[in-house]
Amino acid sequence: MIVYHYTTRDCAVQIINSGSIIPATANVPDSEKPVVWFSSNKTWEQTANKALRLPNGSTRSLTFPEMVRFQLVRFAMPSDTLLTWPQIIESAGISDDMAAGLSRAARKQGAKPSEWFGSLSPVPVGGLLMETYQSGAWRHRPTSASALHRRRPMPLPG
Repeated sequence: MIVYHYTTRDCAVQIINSGSIIPATANVPDSEKPVVWFSSNKTWEQTANKALRLPNGSTRSLTFPEMVRFQLVRFAMPSDTLLTWPQIIESAGISDDMAAGLSRAARKQGAKPSEWFGSLSPVPVGGLLMETYQSGAWRHRPTSASALHRRRPMPLPG
């Protein structure tokens, strides 16, 4: 099965320049190991949506159409060398309460934890397929920073 690491253009450039997708450390407790996340969802992983801070101080997740303004990129690879969600929970040391909370929050966003895969080690980009989302479809691109042309972003709603 093919799985995807979903990201934005700016992050993809950093990934390509570093040579690897590095395990995510944001909001990861010291007791857990960071993970490089992948999804088998062929369209988009809802938990990859960025948050938008509203004028009243609250936040909400951006929608997929709003995310498109960030120039979406995904890296594809076979899942056979990756951990499944249950294996990630155990290998990364995610507590039962945290795993249940992540699953609940994901489902609320329309994501399915059963589609999650991961690695506890950096994933080299050399053997990965890179695609960009353009004109309503994912399109293959060479895995190079120069293949990711910057477009002028559309403004987000207030």
